[in-house]
Amino acid sequence: MVFDNLLYCSLNVINDKGSIIANQFIVGIDKGKEAFKVFCENNPGAYKFYDLPFTYIGFVDREIDGSFVKLVRHKKATIEKKLKTYSFYLQKYNEKEQKL
Repeated sequence: MVFDNLLYCSLNVINDKGSIIANQFIVGIDKGKEAFKVFCENNPGAYKFYDLPFTYIGFVDREIDGSFVKLVRHKKATIEKKLKTYSFYLQKYNEKEQKL
């Protein structure tokens, strides 16, 4: 499967009540590590940024411990908003790291 076409998509984890419990926005693709670079705005601090293995895509549209993973392709305006939020938190994180 070609993973490049998943850039700026989200892998949302939805519980059995229909609530999104994780919104994993793909901001990069690391073919060497075979992982998506993910931004999850709801996570605290540095946990907003992490790698998610390509194998995770196999969970799309499947149940995992009572939750489902859905692939979401966003409109251009949504992508721009998410990238702006990502840039804000990345800058904030980098500033905090420089102080340490």
